[in-house]
Amino acid sequence: EERALKANPAAWEYFQSRPPSYRRAAVHWVTSAKRPETRERRLGALIEDSAAGRPVGPLRRPTGRQQ
Repeated sequence: EERALKANPAAWEYFQSRPPSYRRAAVHWVTSAKRPETRERRLGALIEDSAAGRPVGPLRRPTGRQQ
């Protein structure tokens, strides 16, 4: 998985710039998938979001306030 992330320089740079707690949580989210297909899909989402300079879906903070 690390090799795939490193293959995209923008994604790797963003991922490395995040705090260790984010990196641990993101790696756990990807590697905790039981099915290989899910693991691949999650890795793809991590790479795509990192390349775009945003946290991966489940680690994003909610936006806006609900009243």
